[in-house]
Amino acid sequence: METLYRRHINPYWLDTLEELSLPSTHVRGDGLYLYDESGEAWLDLVAGYGAVSLGHHPPEITRRVAEAIMAGGAPGTYPWGANLPSAELAHRLVAKSPLPEDARAVFACGGAESVETAMKLAMAHTGRTRFLSFRDGFHGLTLEAMALNGNAVWRRALPDMRNANTCVDMRDVDAWTRHLREADHAGVVIELVQGIGGGAVWGAETLATLVECCRETGTLVIVDEVQTGLGRTGRYFASEKFPVGLAPDIIVLAKGLTAGILPLSVALCRAEIHHSLFGAPGCARIHGSTYAGYGAGIVAGMAVLDFLESHEIPAVVARTSAHVRGRLEGLRAEHRSVASIEGEGLLITVTFSDDCPDLSGFCLDQCIANRVLVNLSAHRPNTIKLTPPLTIGTQELDDVVDLFDAALQAYAE
Repeated sequence: METLYRRHINPYWLDTLEELSLPSTHVRGDGLYLYDESGEAWLDLVAGYGAVSLGHHPPEITRRVAEAIMAGGAPGTYPWGANLPSAELAHRLVAKSPLPEDARAVFACGGAESVETAMKLAMAHTGRTRFLSFRDGFHGLTLEAMALNGNAVWRRALPDMRNANTCVDMRDVDAWTRHLREADHAGVVIELVQGIGGGAVWGAETLATLVECCRETGTLVIVDEVQTGLGRTGRYFASEKFPVGLAPDIIVLAKGLTAGILPLSVALCRAEIHHSLFGAPGCARIHGSTYAGYGAGIVAGMAVLDFLESHEIPAVVARTSAHVRGRLEGLRAEHRSVASIEGEGLLITVTFSDDCPDLSGFCLDQCIANRVLVNLSAHRPNTIKLTPPLTIGTQELDDVVDLFDAALQAYAE
């Protein structure tokens, strides 16, 4: 199989795994762990880049999806009909969001697809075509979503992609205020906590300034919650931190919406924005897709919401996060090589000092040697990123902090 993968899929990725001393594949996932072909367990703190939010194969979710598929009867897709059960999932998501109670949902399969849906909604509503995004942000790898990404690494192998969008530093309030006051942007696309960008967080005061400026200029506020939505930050929506009366216009969810079991994403928006795209003559259906709101994905989404509610996952995440961040701040106090601990909830980043430029790689090697999977931040140098399942316990995280502590001591010696 490995030979076929090398021949037909991606030999360069297999080379990378070999260089990192990682197994070429994991053959089984169970809860917090992945298992390689030798049966060795690997603690998974990447968790599908946050998509595997409830651990690998959570029985309460997989059982309901399997039962729905095996039961048969209901169509899988609805080209000349409506998947009415999707309305219940939409209703429950809207009720937990800061959007108005009559907000509408446009389902799709992947985060980038729903980001582009949000862009279409904004263009239809405003009659504008430009977007403003932020340096080190990440919004997907389809062409229009990729054009929003605040780092050129994703376009490295492509010809120059010139576009009219604006990309600025989120901390440069004067710059983005000046651009927005040109009043020619359809929307501003933000991550309230930058996932790939190293965990940078929008403060309440700066966020209020952004939204007020957008209101003044007729620019829609699009929040990309592909990584932060549904419990990751200790809230159902990171967007709950918006100031009262200044809710976003569109919110995009994916990843944790089905706990990584099936692909499903959604763009939630105010009703009048939805009308601008779908209410135009002949447009009631054409901006959907074949698998938008497909049956099994909706079942998975409903099961995930049930699990989050019954196990009070956002509150659990808030407590777990407070514990591990306290431990990590203790490391920062003890080791001058640790520059900052950022992110929110169980989206955690550890950035190391510029004086130790290779320390993130050293810590990654130490984690791999101890069969712990972590990630590097693609947009922030010398940064480790953790997105573990939201069900992880404090003991497992304490063990990881102890591993970091040992690695930092070994590096200093």
